[in-house]
Amino acid sequence: MQAATRLEALGGHVVVAGDFDADPDAASLRFWTGRQSLHGVSVCYRDAWACVHPGEPAPTFTPDENPLVADPDWPFRQIDHVLVRCGVHGGPTLPIRACRRVFDDVPASDHYGLLARLG
Repeated sequence: MQAATRLEALGGHVVVAGDFDADPDAASLRFWTGRQSLHGVSVCYRDAWACVHPGEPAPTFTPDENPLVADPDWPFRQIDHVLVRCGVHGGPTLPIRACRRVFDDVPASDHYGLLARLG
């Protein structure tokens, strides 16, 4: 929550991306995407994958496909996210033009990456 509060104080465009260790329905992602407040604080970021691929999962951590995943019992499959801050009227401040999974042909780590084209 402190990171979100600090980011909200910044002007301009804000993109938050990385390994959240949480699927899209987790409380932490519900907070970031404006679907749940936390201690009276509310922010709204658009998930790039969900924007481009509504209703489709983005398996970035999946033992079925990636031989480098060391914890096959981990319950979440989409734990990496690219989030773009929304403006006053609810849309992202940067247009989300594309989002795709990368490094899935030759895994570089136990996570696949997400690449978003913004602007």
